[in-house]
Amino acid sequence: GALFSVWMAARVTRPVLDLAAASRRVAGGDWGTRVAVRSADEIGELAGAFNRMTQQILEQRDRLVQAERVAAWRELARRLAHELKNPLFPL
Repeated sequence: GALFSVWMAARVTRPVLDLAAASRRVAGGDWGTRVAVRSADEIGELAGAFNRMTQQILEQRDRLVQAERVAAWRELARRLAHELKNPLFPL
């Protein structure tokens, strides 16, 4: 009876503690953090949703980095075109 209760409590609290620790790692910038999906119950569903969320964050970050690179190249091209049309020091 008592041993079963302790086992059940650990079975529920361990995944919740793992999710809390993983959330702290993500908050600290470790966006590649994943948690093990150990069950098909609500906790397992939450773990799966957490993993999907962190994957989407990584993908969104990659898209943002790519967009920033494109914007930087466009700005460089714009400045070069301006300088070619309006040189600072005429020859």
